[in-house]
Amino acid sequence: MILRGLLFFCISITVASCAEIDTNTSPIIEITDQTNNFSPPQTEKDLTKLTITELNKLIAAGDTKAKAQLGARYGLGEGVEQDLERAIEILTEAAEDGEPEAEFFLGTAYYSGLGVPHSEMGAVVWFEKAASKGHAAAQYWLAVLIKEGRGGISPSWGGAVPLLWKSAMQGYGAAQFLLGYAYQTGSGIEKNSDAAAYWYRRNLNLGWDTRTVFNLALMIKEGEVEWQPGDPQDLKPPHIKSR
Repeated sequence: MILRGLLFFCISITVASCAEIDTNTSPIIEITDQTNNFSPPQTEKDLTKLTITELNKLIAAGDTKAKAQLGARYGLGEGVEQDLERAIEILTEAAEDGEPEAEFFLGTAYYSGLGVPHSEMGAVVWFEKAASKGHAAAQYWLAVLIKEGRGGISPSWGGAVPLLWKSAMQGYGAAQFLLGYAYQTGSGIEKNSDAAAYWYRRNLNLGWDTRTVFNLALMIKEGEVEWQPGDPQDLKPPHIKSR
């Protein structure tokens, strides 16, 4: 199976879900786990489609992104026998060279305790390194840990929002949803229904998301924002005729 969107280690954050949504009784949904549809930004060359031999050639030429990809392959056992110790060794080398993708993967490793001792503080350190270099997925996960007070950090939506903004601006769907939620509830930022709807709609431009649709539907139902062309037809109030 060709790797797509490379999640090196699975991050185990509790997932809230709902099968049938009743907007008359259900609260606003806040879910932070995007593990199942995780998709970090792709590099210029899609390294996930290269063979191990091709990756090693790039690594020999000094390509740190290829080295991060190789580390991920060892961690997942894709194209090579799974070897977590070797994976961490390769990723650490790439991370020490300043490669943000490797730093992000190490963060997930420390959070999950796979290949290294479990350490939320270690996860924060590596996520922060990658986030400072503009890695959208790392910015999102660091924001989640900050808002939840993981890794010895005091819970702070105020500290999480700037990171969510940076990640969302890069098109990272999970960050767009959570930033919309922050604006909808006034968490760490002044409540702003229009801004919340904007980010929810940006998120829906990436594809259908039940949580996003639910929260946007609730805002439309309660009159906080108006239905707009482009919103799902199911959210359209009865008095607005279809075109």
